[in-house]
Amino acid sequence: MTGFWRSRAGIAVAAIGVVVALGVFLFMPFSADTGTGAKLFFSAVLGGFAAFGAWSFAGIPALVIDIAGWVRGAGKAKPKATHHTGPMPHLPPRRQGDVRRIVRVMAAHGLFVPEVPDPALLYAPVAGCDEPVKPDILLDALGEVDFYHPGTDANRWMGNLVLHASHGEQDEAQQIADIARLAGDALDVRDVAVRHGEHRIAPVEVAMTVNGEAVTLGYMAEAKYLSTHIHHILAVRLRAGGSGKRLAALWVADQGVWLSVLADGAVEALNTELKLGPRANCAWSWVDEETPFAAGEMMAAQGLA
Repeated sequence: MTGFWRSRAGIAVAAIGVVVALGVFLFMPFSADTGTGAKLFFSAVLGGFAAFGAWSFAGIPALVIDIAGWVRGAGKAKPKATHHTGPMPHLPPRRQGDVRRIVRVMAAHGLFVPEVPDPALLYAPVAGCDEPVKPDILLDALGEVDFYHPGTDANRWMGNLVLHASHGEQDEAQQIADIARLAGDALDVRDVAVRHGEHRIAPVEVAMTVNGEAVTLGYMAEAKYLSTHIHHILAVRLRAGGSGKRLAALWVADQGVWLSVLADGAVEALNTELKLGPRANCAWSWVDEETPFAAGEMMAAQGLA
């Protein structure tokens, strides 16, 4: 506090107090019976109030700056770490073996294109999950590899994989493009046109040419929930094309559906080799055999109702 009175602001505040006190003493019309001592006392009190007020106002600019800084800081989320630091999460040897086995089985059926991931890169992201290692856990880990191993490009492994989210803004045209990309030459999709209603739950009309055949479909959809009528109709056309390829699905309850185009028979082989029975909460299925749903409904057969 002593330093303040020695600063320019402190001197100015003191000067204001003195000037006000002198002004009051010299120019305020006190009553005739007011003595000099009383005048000095009241003048000093009013001068002190003036000095205190000036001192208070002197801190307002700094206070405004502090408040503005706090508001700016509160409006910005703290930056998240882009890469892991410190020791890598430990994955027990048994679970490491599960990762290697699942990668090997999935690679054998063509799920990883154009390259097969090194299972060791998946140990750290899988370690953060307490659930048994299954295909959905492994696929989720692919997207986290770069966090633990900076510079690793997961796209090298995901040429035959795409995730369509259950909850979020739905882009039907992009969904069609994704499936056509996975199918390659086995599915020729052209002249895509998608029309939406104006409300959140509204009719969707889709027109396209698939392998030379005009295809139209309509259904009631919810804008922020996945519908699978498009997936089903394209899966049916893919199977009918005679290429031996089919659209496979792996549902993940809190995310959506992983899609991949596999050889006929691959789904059954995957589920057998990975020991994923009909009651498993994570099993591969053929989209052309599923009943399509819309308006955010979830298939009871997949345990997502």
